[in-house]
Amino acid sequence: MQEGPHSKPVAKPAVPKPVSKLQIKTPAFVTLEKIIGHTIADKYGFTIHPKTGDLAYLAGSIICLINSKTLQIYKHLFNKSNRNFLSIAYSPNGDYLAVGEATCKQPEVLIYEPLAKDEPIQTLKGHKSGIKGVAFSADSQMLVTLGAEGDTRIVLWNWKEGRKIDAKKYKRKLYSVHFSPIEDTFITTGAQIIKYWIIEDNPETKQKTLVGKSADMGTRKDKVFADICASVEYTYALTEEPPILCIINKERKMEKWMDLKATKGFACKVSSKYIACACSDGIVRLFDPQTLQHIVTLPKPPPLGCANIQEGANPNKVAAEKRTYADTIGVEIDEGNNLVIAVYSDRSIIVWDIKNLAKICIKRSLMSHSAPINDVQILQNSTAAITHFVTCATDSTLRFWHYAESGLPSGAKRNAYSRDMNQILYSSTDHSHFKLHAMQQSFVNSIFAELLHSFFDRPRRTNEKS
Repeated sequence: MQEGPHSKPVAKPAVPKPVSKLQIKTPAFVTLEKIIGHTIADKYGFTIHPKTGDLAYLAGSIICLINSKTLQIYKHLFNKSNRNFLSIAYSPNGDYLAVGEATCKQPEVLIYEPLAKDEPIQTLKGHKSGIKGVAFSADSQMLVTLGAEGDTRIVLWNWKEGRKIDAKKYKRKLYSVHFSPIEDTFITTGAQIIKYWIIEDNPETKQKTLVGKSADMGTRKDKVFADICASVEYTYALTEEPPILCIINKERKMEKWMDLKATKGFACKVSSKYIACACSDGIVRLFDPQTLQHIVTLPKPPPLGCANIQEGANPNKVAAEKRTYADTIGVEIDEGNNLVIAVYSDRSIIVWDIKNLAKICIKRSLMSHSAPINDVQILQNSTAAITHFVTCATDSTLRFWHYAESGLPSGAKRNAYSRDMNQILYSSTDHSHFKLHAMQQSFVNSIFAELLHSFFDRPRRTNEKS
């Protein structure tokens, strides 16, 4: 078709100008406000301040610090390498936190001084495959670290100088490490072994060395010892299956024992008034440290699958029919505030008020998913004042949450066990995956995924095959 005398020429489309740099306005900084959940795998995943009772626990590569009075998180400490933590411990003077990284290549022990600065003040390298446990000496000058699976070493450090004092390899699987409160001695436990490691001066090398001496456990010598703790007078050892609490005297010989009447034992802690034992099926028992006489058994957590109790109801009173309970994997005693902190295998944390032993009650509780979260969705009923959202995870639950900076409005529904949660929907009637063995497998899977990620992301030589 030919153009007429009055036809207008067709304008060609303009060529877009090349964009040299995308201009995106970003805030000067982003502040983490809240973490819902944690990654406490066992008794070494949380600790309390020896003077104030403040709670510190692990959430991936972050440390959460909770005030013992308000029970609110007041600080987060970060691992800039973004590698997950596995173990944590306060120093006896309360000034320092030692944190061991989980299974990774060349894991580190980071030392923080939480009240002074947010960055680590010291970094220790020497383990090959994760740090399962950390413990300070009584004077807070030395630190002992216990290697995780695949790293069969105990290392003693002068942590302020960043210097390794001595290291020992072990053949049997070790479960626990604990420093004596009065001597330059620490204790390890494992399968059929309790060993005291005495720090002595070597006259030949003129350096300190570790000398191991086994405890005489008599008729209990064939047991697996899950945990150890010590007072000025005695050492207390807890067997795994069945759980038996043993007293060991200063001559490293067992004096007496007490059957805990449970299926498995996982952790024990001692104070001047009590020794607390964490066992399977939600059991926490308190005993007299001198006589091992039973004092009280704490109420159990909500039965698995029965956490949907609205605020205002008594969360300690659930249907009395036969139920399954999460295992108690760790316990701490805050004697100054009359509290016992218990951590359970379904990732719940309960702070028990034991001021009145005849009427023990829940002072604060936290609930979270016990397995990786697959999705998060903001709900349409969210407002400027409150955000409602839902999460789903591989623990076969959907959980409905809320977040409000200034607190919930009056009349809002809230779960009795969690200030952040409204309701849980269970997609299965089988709750066995909330028990400890399933929790450990979930943790192993996450560590395996992290190892695969680090393997495929590492630089390779040109002749190396995938």
